[in-house]
Amino acid sequence: MTGGKPLIESGSYELLRERLLARIKGSRLVTTTFEFDSIGSVPNEVAIVGDWGGWLVLHDLKYSGTGSLWLTEINVPAGKHQFKFLVDGEWRLGNNYAVVDDGVGSYGNNLVQIEVPTSEEDAAEMAEAVPFLNAKQRQELEALLAQVHRREADAERQRVAAEKERGTLQAKLEAQSRFESELRQKEEAAERERERLLQQQREQREREERRALEFSEEKRSWRAELEESRRVIERLQAEVAERQRAYDELKAANVTSRAASDALQEAKSHLQTALRQPARIFTTVVACSLFGTLVQLPAQALSHLAAARAQSKPSMGWPGRPLPFKLNLPVKLPT
Repeated sequence: MTGGKPLIESGSYELLRERLLARIKGSRLVTTTFEFDSIGSVPNEVAIVGDWGGWLVLHDLKYSGTGSLWLTEINVPAGKHQFKFLVDGEWRLGNNYAVVDDGVGSYGNNLVQIEVPTSEEDAAEMAEAVPFLNAKQRQELEALLAQVHRREADAERQRVAAEKERGTLQAKLEAQSRFESELRQKEEAAERERERLLQQQREQREREERRALEFSEEKRSWRAELEESRRVIERLQAEVAERQRAYDELKAANVTSRAASDALQEAKSHLQTALRQPARIFTTVVACSLFGTLVQLPAQALSHLAAARAQSKPSMGWPGRPLPFKLNLPVKLPT
């Protein structure tokens, strides 16, 4: 095949037999012809290198002898492959192949798709080869082709089973992936919860520190107020003590005043008794005057005594001269 197709010449019994034997053995190598058109010029050397050899093995192309076409046949595994031509030491791309990006920023690589021949292609090749085969060769190739078909049928069943198993495995992998995703989500949720709890703890510590600072400030304020209250209490206690002393003095003075009042009442009683006895009036008045001077009698009592003297009659035995002092006793004299 040319350009990715196996190259089988019609009537080539040996080539067809070898390929059928290789396919029976399970080999997926396909003899592929690669061509390069130098477009008018005739280079000295043309080679090809591809990913089937790890970009390390060079295969030389041979000049076809006509035009500018260079050809070579290489056993390449079935599948997609990238390759490139080396023409006189320079990298070139073939015009008959697709071009893809090589991922390194150069001009890219050529791309080819290699496929294993199908049963229909095998039958077509056999039909092309029948006119050039004898009966024995034809029977041998038909037997080989039947083996190839049986092997390919077994391979197809194995492929279906493997595909089914791969689907089951894929389902398991997807379930595991979902489980891992859910686990990651739970871990992320747990991490977010942990961060939230840590944030709450930090905020709680900050609040406690602020409360402790505020309490310390309040404590200092309370202590200052307590000291001020203590000073106020001491001042009030001093005032109370001072007032207690004043009260005690006033109480003592009240006792003295009560004694003086009792003495005055007694003097008043004596005076009234004396006034009822005119013969003793002078003596009583003198005694009352002396007593009033001693106890500091009110001036009103002495004035009452003087008024009583002025209103008294001579028959009552009052002397006809005034007293040598002024009496102010609150005593009402009889008329």
